[in-house]
Amino acid sequence: RVGEDHLLHPAVVHVDDDYQGAALATPDRKLAWVFGREPPMEPARFDALVAKLAARGVDSSALQPVPQVAPAAD
Repeated sequence: RVGEDHLLHPAVVHVDDDYQGAALATPDRKLAWVFGREPPMEPARFDALVAKLAARGVDSSALQPVPQVAPAAD
């Protein structure tokens, strides 16, 4: 019997052509993430990635951006 832990392993839903953003979701679509290569992510890019998740069945109403702070230069 296969356990349900496989549901916690996200799958790549989309990667932008320029590799600056990506969207991932668990197989059951209950958890999802939007990643950007550089903080902060442009709002239009975030919205486009959220739309990709929604098109794959993710309830995107609960997704929200998390502030990202670039590390301080030495």
